[in-house]
Amino acid sequence: MVEGRRRETIRNDRPVLADVARAAGVSTASVSRVLNEPDKVRPEMRQRVMAAVEQLGYVPDGAARALASGRLRTIGAIVPTLDNAIFASGINALQRRLAQRGFTLLVASSEYDSDEEAREVHALVVRGVDGLVFVGEGHDPKLYKLLASKGLPYVNTWVHAPDQPHPTIGFDNRSAGQRLADYLMDLGHRRIAMVAGFTAHNDRARARAEGVREALAKRGLEIAPGQFLERAYDVREGREA
Repeated sequence: MVEGRRRETIRNDRPVLADVARAAGVSTASVSRVLNEPDKVRPEMRQRVMAAVEQLGYVPDGAARALASGRLRTIGAIVPTLDNAIFASGINALQRRLAQRGFTLLVASSEYDSDEEAREVHALVVRGVDGLVFVGEGHDPKLYKLLASKGLPYVNTWVHAPDQPHPTIGFDNRSAGQRLADYLMDLGHRRIAMVAGFTAHNDRARARAEGVREALAKRGLEIAPGQFLERAYDVREGREA
């Protein structure tokens, strides 16, 4: 009984939402809005509440917030690999931006395997994420149907495809390949080789390679047999190629 009372005392000593509201001089509803939807609250209100949160050492009850709002404020991101510094840098930027909006990021790697990507998507959906971030646009149509059935928003990154039905943020990889080839040909080069990533399961690498070939074809050129190599994205592979 003594132990039980001690635990109860410790638990009761923890600051609660009402304590934050009193310290900030606002209502509990205002505190809740600041914590759950900070972008919809006036900056001065947000500053007052967060100052009280820091002063009291208040830690929101994540489970209670999720039950009340129906949201975990968690975003899932599935990238092809974490070995590539480019993707790691993108994940860092995404995490910082989400944190500013009060979201947590969960990251998974598909290792360029569509079956693994499907497993990771299902696992993140089961965990109750509020949205998903993909890399590229070459995803199993069943995944899009799953997300639509759950009402989950998503975005394809590292691609720009306004003619596709899926939202994208990125750049036109085919156009990038064309511009690379045009640049070399404008310098007077005619014998052009290319070292690309593996194109079978990488729509970005495939689009860039197609862009290079298309630009060459417009000037009556092509990549000679044996001059197009596919390699993993690392320094050793590139050097050997």
